[in-house]
Amino acid sequence: MIHIIFVPLFVIGFILFLVSLVFLKWPLMLSALLLMVVSFALQGVGHGKEQYSAVPFSGFKNAVLRIIFEQLYTFPKFVLTGEWYKAFVKSSA
Repeated sequence: MIHIIFVPLFVIGFILFLVSLVFLKWPLMLSALLLMVVSFALQGVGHGKEQYSAVPFSGFKNAVLRIIFEQLYTFPKFVLTGEWYKAFVKSSA
């Protein structure tokens, strides 16, 4: 449930970060990074409550790529295909 709120916040932070890079807006860049870090950390709280743990990161590059891929592709696909709602209904039962 926590992901449905914090993944979109991460995506907004990511987009703001890219915009801040283009226009060199340092305060916006720092705010965007903070939004991404906080939203990801709060998702970690949700992951801690899951039955199965994620595979540990094998290094910094692996961590960054997996986080961005999950936030920008995997979770949105999970929502748009209806799988998130199915999991939500199943967990509520």
